[in-house]
Amino acid sequence: MTIDLIIQLIASLTGTGGLIALFLITEKKTAAQLQNTRKMDEKWQQIIAQKERDFALLNDKYEAATAKIERLYDDNSELRNSLDQVNTDCAVSRIMRCDCIGCHPAGLLSEHSTTRYSRAMKNDRISRNFTYSEFERSDTAALHGIDNAIPDDRIRRAVRLLVGNVLQPLRDAMRVPLHINSGYRSSALNTLLSGSRNSQHTKGEAADIAAPDPLLLAQTVIRNSLPFDQMILYSTFVHISHKPDGPQRGQILYDSSYKEHYPDTL
Repeated sequence: MTIDLIIQLIASLTGTGGLIALFLITEKKTAAQLQNTRKMDEKWQQIIAQKERDFALLNDKYEAATAKIERLYDDNSELRNSLDQVNTDCAVSRIMRCDCIGCHPAGLLSEHSTTRYSRAMKNDRISRNFTYSEFERSDTAALHGIDNAIPDDRIRRAVRLLVGNVLQPLRDAMRVPLHINSGYRSSALNTLLSGSRNSQHTKGEAADIAAPDPLLLAQTVIRNSLPFDQMILYSTFVHISHKPDGPQRGQILYDSSYKEHYPDTL
């Protein structure tokens, strides 16, 4: 049965007034449905707006937390830089002669001490340009009475591999002396310097190399395909590490001090 037949049937049964009443009822029902739809739409708009406000609030909290973490990291980095810079004042020969062996009042070594000194220097040598005592040297440790001697062969092996695979080839490529600001760190020294709990310095796997031009040093490492695990560029030195076993990550990071001094290189 078609719509027209239905309307004719209703009109015949109810008359014109009944048809008008039916039309009005239908119109009211449609209007009510539209009103409900508008209310639902407004409700969803309110929910979406509230979710957007919640997201904005969480985003603000996240950015504030990130900024706080960055400030703390910058503060610790500045402290490490200041403490590491102190280590540049003590010469390797001074440590070997006076701290490890002992000097005579006149500042000269006896024949017996000279023999011990020569033997110590021979055992201390890692490569043509690097020694274990360079990695142990720390005025900060000496100032606070901390023993920073390499304690075992495992760490000595890690230092030897770092030098043999990365630092000596880097020294050969640059053709200038490389000064180690900070090499091996005992757990006590690392804590004093606010170092990472898992710092590779404590394993003999890392060294901070003084660098008037950190970018040039880093570029030399990369151009010569030296197998570094991690390289972090600071404003005055470059942190370089090498794992004795397993693949090297080849990770490159930039400290905030480097970003501040060399923004055009990023």
